Amino acid sequence: MVNEEYFPSIQHGGGKIGTDWWVPTRHLYDIMTRVYKKALEIKIPFVVFGHIGDGHPHWNFLTKNAEENHKAKLFVKSQYEKVVLCGGGVAGEHGLGKIKKDLLAIQHPSNVIRKMLTIKNKWDSNWIFGRGNVFDYSKK
Repeated sequence: MVNEEYFPSIQHGGGKIGTDWWVPTRHLYDIMTRVYKKALEIKIPFVVFGHIGDGHPHWNFLTKNAEENHKAKLFVKSQYEKVVLCGGGVAGEHGLGKIKKDLLAIQHPSNVIRKMLTIKNKWDSNWIFGRGNVFDYSKK
């Protein structure tokens, strides 16, 4: 229903901006409180659901135009940075791929990403598998 309700906003630069982050449960109350307070401040409607018992809530910000969309994306990025600092991750169940591959640099430092690319190039030198899913083919 959320998708159906906000799908028409895409033509105005809006739509749904969702999260898939997770955090160790000992940090969940603090993170949820901070996100909730800030979400009220930015005045963009939202819904929260998911696997809260596992430290994995899904926040969905429902933007009506490009300005709100941009504001929500910046806010979500700050959430990702915070949860990683607390020992969590940017993708709890949906993973990173073509749409969210920019989050790899938030989750892992550049030296770890370079090691991943080294392994990718060694075992898939022709970049046959998952081309463009996480790594840009141009970085081959």
